[in-house]
Amino acid sequence: MVVSKTFKFIQIPIDIIMDETIPPLARLLYGEILVLSNKDGYCFATNKYLGQINNVDGRTIRRLLHILETKNYIKVIIDKKLPNSMKRKIFIV
Repeated sequence: MVVSKTFKFIQIPIDIIMDETIPPLARLLYGEILVLSNKDGYCFATNKYLGQINNVDGRTIRRLLHILETKNYIKVIIDKKLPNSMKRKIFIV
C-alpha cells in the first residue's frame, strides 16, 4: 500500500539524535511526529499510518512511542470524549 507522505523533510533535534538509549527508528519517528504536530500542536496519526510510512507494523510503532514517552520526549493522551471513539493525541514535550 502506498501512503501519501504529508511532508518532504523532517528535522530531528540534536538531543534526540545524540540519545543513544533510544533506537534509531524512534529518533526518526520523533522527527515525523514533530512535523505532523506543526498544524494542530499535536500529532493524531495512527500506529497503522506511522507503521506504513516506516515499513514496520503497528506493534513496533507502539513500542517506539512507549520508549519516547518513557524518556519524556513525547506525551500521549487518549481523548475519550465520544462514547464509541477514541482519538489519540501525541504531544512533543
